[in-house]
Amino acid sequence: MENMSLEKIYQNYLAQGGASSLMIEHMLTKKSFNSTNTEQLLNDFFADDYFLKSYCDACISISHSPFNESSDAVNFLVFIQDIGAQALWKYHINIGEKLERFVRSFDRLDIEAERKRLHQEITANRFAFL
Repeated sequence: MENMSLEKIYQNYLAQGGASSLMIEHMLTKKSFNSTNTEQLLNDFFADDYFLKSYCDACISISHSPFNESSDAVNFLVFIQDIGAQALWKYHINIGEKLERFVRSFDRLDIEAERKRLHQEITANRFAFL
C-alpha cells in the first residue's frame, strides 16, 4: 500500500493548475501529514490544531491586507477549499461546522470575482468561518 502525504496532494493540486502558496509550503515544512490512504490523511489534517491555526492565520492576513497584496493567503484558502470539498463529499469527513460553511460558501474560488468576495467577507468580518 502506497503511503499518502499532504505533500503529494499539494503536488497533484499544483499539477492540475492550482496556484502555489508560500503559506502552504511553510505549513508543510513545520508539520508532516502522512497516512496509508487519502481518507485517513484528510481526516487527520482537518482535525489538527496546527492546521486550524494556519487557517486562522491566513484569514487574519487577508483581513489586514488589500486584495492585491493577499494572493498568497487567498491561494492557501483555495487549496483548503479544494481538499475540504474532497473531504466532505468524497470521503464524508466531518471537518467542523465553520470549515464546512467556508467550503460550501466558496466553491468557485477559481473565479477572481469569488476570490474578491472572499476577501471582502473576511475583511468586513461578515462571514463567521473563523
